[in-house]
Amino acid sequence: YRHEQAWPAALDQARQAADLFAERGLPLRQAQAELLAARAAAHLGLTDEAARLAPAALALAESLDVPWLVQEVSHLWGNLAEDRQDFPAAVVAYESAMRSIERVQGRLPFELSPYFLDDKLQVYRDALACYLRLGDVEAAFACLERAKSRSLADYLASHVDVRLRARRPANQALLDDVARLREEYNWFYSRLYSHRLGTLAGEGDGDEGELSAMDEAALRAGLAARERDMHRLLERLALEDEGLDGEAAPGSWQAVRPTLDERTILLEYYIDAQRAVVFVATESGLQVVPLDVCAAEIETLLRNWRLNVETSSWAVAQRRPLGSLAATARRLLQALHDKLLRPLAGYLATYERVVIVPYGVTHTVPFHALHDGARYLIEGWDVSYCPSSRLLHLCAQAAARPPSSALVLGLSTCPTRSGPKVWVTLPSASRISWTIWGLSNTPPLATALI
Repeated sequence: YRHEQAWPAALDQARQAADLFAERGLPLRQAQAELLAARAAAHLGLTDEAARLAPAALALAESLDVPWLVQEVSHLWGNLAEDRQDFPAAVVAYESAMRSIERVQGRLPFELSPYFLDDKLQVYRDALACYLRLGDVEAAFACLERAKSRSLADYLASHVDVRLRARRPANQALLDDVARLREEYNWFYSRLYSHRLGTLAGEGDGDEGELSAMDEAALRAGLAARERDMHRLLERLALEDEGLDGEAAPGSWQAVRPTLDERTILLEYYIDAQRAVVFVATESGLQVVPLDVCAAEIETLLRNWRLNVETSSWAVAQRRPLGSLAATARRLLQALHDKLLRPLAGYLATYERVVIVPYGVTHTVPFHALHDGARYLIEGWDVSYCPSSRLLHLCAQAAARPPSSALVLGLSTCPTRSGPKVWVTLPSASRISWTIWGLSNTPPLATALI
């Protein structure tokens, strides 16, 4: 009934199921049935019924220590609280849901972790929106960073080529053990499933292409053992090293506050189907600026921009003029600037450097090329990008290491559109190359004008 959105029938069946499971002493099933009944009641507008069922399901889930069920019930309870305009109660429920998500995620097998957040990020979005309604800008910003940190944790868990480094030297050996176990886990996994796939595809060749039941059991046992050992080590690191678990789920402004100097401003975007805001972080504090745009508008402008770039590439290859295409590109870049940067002009005016932290559709926006009608952004500010403010903070804390070597190449001449035999001199190329070489503080191997 739920999948068919037949909510009256779903509510009736869920009530009966909850009573039956309660009689038979099946509290987990009872909690699931009460959750379904609460959802059905909410869809039918029976808010009093939903408000009665959701707390009962939550109490059962918490008593049974079932975090995935706590997350689902808490999320629903937060939505119900928002519907009755009780925003403080809503954020309490959302915080409970987010803690449960992070707890479950930390227990998942490595091969499942990358897919875990797919249907759970809505909790973070709802919490962020609720904090903004309450005027708690710092908590909303921390919530956004928290969601990004979970995504980063997914990435680290699923990429064996990522080498984590402990803050405490004593814990680096534990991280080395985790890396070794990941490699062994991949070997067992590949050995087990490549044989199975080969057998299904008919690629097996006698005994070499097949696994005996004993071999398969041994490989499965090896997988389970290494998964268990990795979980044990990561739990130990989470307790001992703030560089892992303690920083993966920051929950306050102080925990995620980026390290900025007096000349730098950070713009962290958040855009979804309903709202768009920019968190403006400086050395002195944090503010939020609403934007009059939605994700669909940005997507449309970007789609036209990409089409323009592709058409321009074709025109260059065909030696066609770019006059109208260049004018169209300028208009699109100005439109993006008007939507994403013009509301921030008063903030940008007093800073020299801009750090862009994109979100969602803004990951593909060429911010440095946005045009205000007089100049491109890159012509007035040093522009850089970072996936999250917390990552910027961690990079700033890391000790700067001078480069041990550098390769600097400078092209002092280049061909023109007049033909491959007509070259022009680039007088600044040599000077810039030598400047970069001087910053690298390494002796040159050879110098020549190309």
